[in-house]
Amino acid sequence: MKNSVYTFLLCILSISAFGQSDSLLQAGRFVNITEFGVAFGRAPAYQYYPVYYDYIVWPGPYPYPGASLEKKNVQNWTISSFNGFRLKPKTLLGLTVGLDNYTQDLMLPLSLGLRQTLLQKQKSEGASLFASADLGYGFSLAKVKDDEYADKKGGWMLNPGIGIRLPMKNGAAIVFTAGYKRQASRVKYDYPEEYQLARQDKATRHRFVLRAGFAF
Repeated sequence: MKNSVYTFLLCILSISAFGQSDSLLQAGRFVNITEFGVAFGRAPAYQYYPVYYDYIVWPGPYPYPGASLEKKNVQNWTISSFNGFRLKPKTLLGLTVGLDNYTQDLMLPLSLGLRQTLLQKQKSEGASLFASADLGYGFSLAKVKDDEYADKKGGWMLNPGIGIRLPMKNGAAIVFTAGYKRQASRVKYDYPEEYQLARQDKATRHRFVLRAGFAF
């Protein structure tokens, strides 16, 4: 898992270096927005998901479908990198890649991203208010411990938000964003046929995300 994080950070630094030239408002220009932040939400206090059985032939110490699980407040780190082109002076379209650390998982979301300027203090170089939207799929990078038959799968991801862009003299900008993130995932257990057991755990995470970073 650590190697995945290091590789991702190296890729982000390379992309950022590529985008550090000319004015951010030059039409058709490549733009990179890299942010680091914290995701706030609620998660089960115990190390399992709500369980949905296909069938089972013996009772087990698992919650039944729809069971009420005790939850706790959690804070997890998140990284996001938007890479796109300016279609219009106030519109950016591109791809967003990220890395999200959850209580029981490490997700790599890949999505289509949109950044739209809503308000701008001056015509070109002033502070601006913008909306962001990312829609895509999150891939799980983690493994289930102590269960060789378990395989973690990803799921659809949605991340709308709103942010402030504060330009700097060198053409880059400081960016602050706040948003909502929805990430689905599941764990599939492929037990041998003699076990007569098929199991799939599903989870949908809802997070309030605060990020800060730079636009190049």
